[in-house]
Amino acid sequence: MSAKKIELQDLRLDLRYNKLKEISKKEFIKLKEFIELNKNGEGSSGVDISEKTERKYIDAFAMVYKALKGKELLKLTKEDLTELKKKLKEGKIKSKFKRAYSLASVRDMQIILMRFLEHNKPEKYSPMRKWFILTVPKKDVEYLTEEEIEKLFRACKTNAERYLIAVLFDSGARASEFINIRFEDWEEPTQQFPYYKVRLKEEYSKTKGRSIGLYWKHSTDAVRDYLAELDNSDLKEPVYQKTYDSIRIFLTRMGKRVLEKRTHFHKFRKSSASYYATKLKSRQQLCYRYGWSFSSSVPDVYISRNQGEEEVKNEMVNTSMQKLEKQNQELETKMALMSEQMGKDIQELQSGYDEVMKEKLDEMFKDMEKHPEDWKPGQVHGMPVKYKVTKS
Repeated sequence: MSAKKIELQDLRLDLRYNKLKEISKKEFIKLKEFIELNKNGEGSSGVDISEKTERKYIDAFAMVYKALKGKELLKLTKEDLTELKKKLKEGKIKSKFKRAYSLASVRDMQIILMRFLEHNKPEKYSPMRKWFILTVPKKDVEYLTEEEIEKLFRACKTNAERYLIAVLFDSGARASEFINIRFEDWEEPTQQFPYYKVRLKEEYSKTKGRSIGLYWKHSTDAVRDYLAELDNSDLKEPVYQKTYDSIRIFLTRMGKRVLEKRTHFHKFRKSSASYYATKLKSRQQLCYRYGWSFSSSVPDVYISRNQGEEEVKNEMVNTSMQKLEKQNQELETKMALMSEQMGKDIQELQSGYDEVMKEKLDEMFKDMEKHPEDWKPGQVHGMPVKYKVTKS
């Protein structure tokens, strides 16, 4: 049975519902009923929403009441929705962090609002859906190059920090997946597969679970050195026990200090997908590694991303060196495994030899006790000994 999932944040749903109840007043019952339907998979999406998505629903409704100064949602006119859309596009509605919402977040909130309106008054609001919901333009993928990841890795001061950077980049694990990696999820290198494997369980992921190898040149040492520091007596314990917020703050500060860039969990995932998209032979391999369904459009973002000529040059120039480094890494891992096995074999042989000698000495002492007349005193290299007289 799996251990309890570690949640990234305290969603504080009770507090959010209390706040929504204050500002929505008599509409609160309808809002709560609508959210409960979606939690049960009875909404237009046909999928049970998670607690994290439930929080989005509550926040979206609260944002609309705030933006439109408490107007009842089911009395919104086309003019009201036009005003709301304009404010959102112009960034006039701020989050609790005093920042404008991203266009992707705006679109999510618009969809949630429109689903609620259509659920209650489809004939009035369905015709407004098409023009009300924003189209979010596709953006270039913001990612870190392998060289930048190396700079972060070299700037680490502890095995725990090196483990964090190597595993986030190499595995491309989401924040919830990484934090929920348990000792039982690690598979050590073998002669047949000289790399660490990690299992990202489906119950801790928002996509498919999978077991993947970590092939980046620093991953093997980083994982081995960190795991060697830990007590793994409880295999269901999380390996990395820092909180989501403490890791997030560490990544942000390190990115600014080392790269003068903002770094976060999802940027490591994007960087990982960009890295492996140039190395894996098929789209299916990329989908499996990152838990995407084969019908998803997400992998195409990485596969079809235009690479600058400088990046293509670097890939071509570094190919031979990367192959050599990979071969050296595999050889080092195999040699380390062989050395470890030889040490065990020698220890077993020594243990067997010691056992035989102990039996021989026990027999000799018993014989001396039974037949003391057969043993005469003497010397060997100046040391007093007894030797047995052979009778003819």
